Amino acid sequence: MNKEAITDRKRKVGILCHDFTRNFAYFKAGDKNEGSKSDFIQTVQNNFFDATVLSFCKLFGNKVEKHHWENVIDDSEFKSRLFLNTQMTENEFDEICKKFVKSRNMIIAHQDLSSKIKESSISYPYLTQGFPLIKFYYSQILIPDIGWPADLDAEYRCYYEQALSQYR
Repeated sequence: MNKEAITDRKRKVGILCHDFTRNFAYFKAGDKNEGSKSDFIQTVQNNFFDATVLSFCKLFGNKVEKHHWENVIDDSEFKSRLFLNTQMTENEFDEICKKFVKSRNMIIAHQDLSSKIKESSISYPYLTQGFPLIKFYYSQILIPDIGWPADLDAEYRCYYEQALSQYR
C-alpha cells in the first residue's frame, strides 16, 4: 500500500475511533439518565449501543475488516504495547473482542433468529472495557496536522456532558 493509501486508511480509522467515543459517551450519559425512559429514549439508547459495538468490531472484531488494527498497523510490537498500555492480558483482550463480536453477530447485524442461543443469554459487552483499546489504537494512528484532539478522554467528557444536558 502506498503512503497516500495508508494515510487515508488511518484517517478512516481515526473517524471510527471518534465514532466509538461519541456513541459510547452518549450511551453512558443516557444510561445515567434518571428522567424519561420513553420508547423514544430507549430506542436512542439502543442505537448508541449498536453504533458503539459496530465501530469497535470494525477496528478489533475480525481481521477481514478493512480497518482492523492488523490491516492498518505495520508494527509487530503493537499488541505487546497495547497490553502494557491498557494493563490487559491477551486472554482479557480476546474475551472483550469476542463479547463485542458476539453481540454484533447475534443481535445487531445478523439477528440470527434461527439460532438456538437466546438473546437473553448473550452477555452484552461492557463498553467501558473496549474504550482503552480504542484510545490506544487511536494514539497509534494520529496524523500530524489533521486537527484531531490528541486525547479521546477529553472528547468523551465533552460528548458526555453535551448528552447529559439533552437528557434533562
